Amino acid sequence: MMRKLTWDVAIAAVVFWVLITFFRAGGISIEAFKSTLPSVLIFAMIYAAIRVALVVWRKGNDE
Repeated sequence: MMRKLTWDVAIAAVVFWVLITFFRAGGISIEAFKSTLPSVLIFAMIYAAIRVALVVWRKGNDE
C-alpha cells in the first residue's frame, strides 16, 4: 500500500512540476524547473501528508 502511495505522490508531484513550470515561467527549461522546485517540494510534502492521513483514517475506521 505504501509503495502505491509513494508512486501516486511522485507522479502527482511531477505533473504539478511540469504544469507550474509551464504556467509560471512561460515555458519549459532547466532554469524554469530550478526556479519552481521549492513550490513543488512544498506541494509534494502537503499532498503526501494528506494522503497518508487519509490512509490512516480509513484504516482506523475499519477496526
